[in-house]
Amino acid sequence: MTAASPPPADASSAGVAALLSSFDGPLSPALLQSLLRRLFAHPKIHSGFIDILRRPSVSASLAQLPQEKRDVVVRTVELFAFGTVGEYERCRQQSGGDDDVVWTLNEAQLEKLRMLSVVTVVRGQIEQASSSRGEGNGGINMLSIPYSRLASELHLPQDDLRQLEDLLIQCIYSNLISAKLDQSSKSLRIEPHVALLSQSGAATSSSTSEGGANKDKNTTTAAEVHGSVFTRDINIKRKQVSQMISTIEQFLHHSTTLLSTLESAFTASQIGRKEDEIRWTEVNKVLEEIPLKIRGEASVERGGSGFSDPMDVVSMSGGRGMGGDLMGGGNSRQVKRSKRRF
Repeated sequence: MTAASPPPADASSAGVAALLSSFDGPLSPALLQSLLRRLFAHPKIHSGFIDILRRPSVSASLAQLPQEKRDVVVRTVELFAFGTVGEYERCRQQSGGDDDVVWTLNEAQLEKLRMLSVVTVVRGQIEQASSSRGEGNGGINMLSIPYSRLASELHLPQDDLRQLEDLLIQCIYSNLISAKLDQSSKSLRIEPHVALLSQSGAATSSSTSEGGANKDKNTTTAAEVHGSVFTRDINIKRKQVSQMISTIEQFLHHSTTLLSTLESAFTASQIGRKEDEIRWTEVNKVLEEIPLKIRGEASVERGGSGFSDPMDVVSMSGGRGMGGDLMGGGNSRQVKRSKRRF
């Protein structure tokens, strides 16, 4: 028995909002199941499934169903909230292929569940790498998952790497994971976040503003290894609340470290700017004094007298101006000499 294919989903923001708002109005059991099937196949909705069950209209609609069918609906929603395709296959085997445990998924819904399963596998690998790094085992080298393991986890044929790679590429383009495909080693390499400066590194970098004498003493301490991965719904039954609290605390620590680094860089930039202003003030002062010194040296070379007129009448007999002609006789000859300006 296969589920009927839902109508094509509207991938726009308005389509997502319209679909989610449909769960707020009065719902019959048939309408609820139809909306849930559309929700499971929607290409833009990857979380918030468990919140659907908490809506009053959904709870009222589920109450109209028999207990067995109600459990099947809830179990299917939980499967997309925090389950994997492996759990889906086990439920299908348990029910013998019927809809007694979970709904039968069509191709679009099954592909989406596989994408969400990739998120679960990647997150588990990141946590393992972080714990291994804390034990000194070089966890950053463990941010790689072989294709063989992914194919086994996703219940895909081992010899059809094209189908697996297409699925992984779709996860990357959907911003579910930050990773790269390594075809040489046939593995998925998770991209870790850029390491942030620790408090000691930031404090050291702020002390390099005075002449740069301490630049070589700056030491950088990287934050713990972690990758960029989409966050699925929290499973309270599996005690994931404490794990989420720990994740938020790590995020707060990294944010505080980044803020401290930015503040230190801003302070160092301000100090450097003030030093540049003082230095340029001194340079401008020296530049203003240079013409005065040159004029003073030129005056000394001319006998200590300066001239304000650019054209100075010089008497060839030694006298200057009209006085030279009157005192030196009529044989004196006058020429005009250009005076340099500075």
